[in-house]
This record gives sequence, C-alpha cells and structure tokens, in this order.
Amino acid sequence: MTAAITAATMTAATMTAATMAAST
Repeated sequence: MTAAITAATMTAATMTAATMAAST
C-alpha cells in the first residue's frame, strides 16, 4: 500500500513538473 502511495505521489510530481516546464 505504501508503494502505491509513493508511485501516485511520484506520478503527480512528474505531471506537475511537466506542466510547469510547459508553462515556462
């Protein structure tokens, strides 16, 4: 269960970073 939460967090962080990069 912890691994799933970690994966979800990493995915969200990656999407956020990608969005920020695209916005720049």
